[in-house]
Amino acid sequence: MAKSRPYIWTSEVLDELQAFVSPGEIILQEGDLETLDLPHLLSARQLSDQGEESPGTVLWLDGANSFNPYRIARIARSGGKTPDEVLESVYISRAFTCYQMSSLVLEKSSGAIEKHDPQLLIITGIPSLFCHSNIPRDEAEKALDPLLEALPDLALETEMLLMTSRPDGEVERSEIFSKTESAADVVVKPVAGSRKVDVELKRKSSNNHREISLTRSRPETKPLESYVGGR
Repeated sequence: MAKSRPYIWTSEVLDELQAFVSPGEIILQEGDLETLDLPHLLSARQLSDQGEESPGTVLWLDGANSFNPYRIARIARSGGKTPDEVLESVYISRAFTCYQMSSLVLEKSSGAIEKHDPQLLIITGIPSLFCHSNIPRDEAEKALDPLLEALPDLALETEMLLMTSRPDGEVERSEIFSKTESAADVVVKPVAGSRKVDVELKRKSSNNHREISLTRSRPETKPLESYVGGR
């Protein structure tokens, strides 16, 4: 059995992030999602918000095959929600090529937003899909441009748009990564240490930034059978 990695679940970083980011802005999280898993943490918070009469909805365009229903269910349970209550409000579309991701963003996202009215839009794997595409790199870079140009309008239609980029030397040295980073309003960079995680929030258009230091924590271990009923 694989050894579980330290997992951060704290409201502090989410409170800071949501105070730092204005509605309609684009966030890019760089780095290992096992260090700070914003897609699942933000989804669980949105879907478990006790202050709302009914939970919001979350739309995932998953190009990294990273959506984990068990993780959201575990976080939601800590907020007093059942897996069914939370997971029925998550809408997922997966992309396995850069062309599929382009189709999701350019052709299908607006209709999905109109239908489901998500408060959070998550897009994973954009740089990796385009950087590791089978098409020539210059063609991949050109195909990326209209996708990135469409993101600000999608962000305005939701309360928050979050992108992620996995740690990959080839990706981070590429023009594709640079273009993706330039499309973001705010960049989130977690750096893991042995006992803590430092998270930097940086606004691209100014020198405005914040740093948060988080103590590592490990999740409570539960059997898979406890999540029966979730998707």
